[in-house]
Amino acid sequence: MSQIRRSYDVESRVYFVTTNTYHWVKWFQNTAYANTAAEQILHLEKRKDCLIIAYVVMPDHLHLLLEIIGRKNISELVHDLKSRIAYEISLSDRRGCHASPSTRSVAASGMEINVAGL
Repeated sequence: MSQIRRSYDVESRVYFVTTNTYHWVKWFQNTAYANTAAEQILHLEKRKDCLIIAYVVMPDHLHLLLEIIGRKNISELVHDLKSRIAYEISLSDRRGCHASPSTRSVAASGMEINVAGL
């Protein structure tokens, strides 16, 4: 069954975002990877794209509660977040810094997303 992709764009709205890892692999059980995800979430706020109200990183998914304050819409923000998390994890793997042998062979870039505006 194919997934339907939607683009959301509403100014000054609070969004609850849930995104999970590809095939629900527990990537964020690795503390370094969970920290990478948290750093990239906070990076969105540093760029002044959004206000992070709350977030939680679980072993195989993450939740965000955010308000858009910049020029990007929710679809662009989530794309940026997922891309940055995957890139940083991939970069640390290439350096051999954080990967455990059991997770090294799994692709970090495949994440699915569910977005709901409040």
